[in-house]
Amino acid sequence: IQDAIAMIGANPSLYGRYEGGGTVEEYRRAILKRFPYVILFRILPSEIAIEAVIHGSREPGFWERR
Repeated sequence: IQDAIAMIGANPSLYGRYEGGGTVEEYRRAILKRFPYVILFRILPSEIAIEAVIHGSREPGFWERR
């Protein structure tokens, strides 16, 4: 997870947009290769905000209610 976060910090636009529904168009996702986890993040003007680290098999969009 730490390596993926470092890669996100180095080049956040490399990752695809998350299209989970609702108003989350501004989110991007990094899918981890070794573990079934996804890192959801937003690119803000002054920082990159990691919003969630979720298990890849969970119901899509469940984290939006949290």
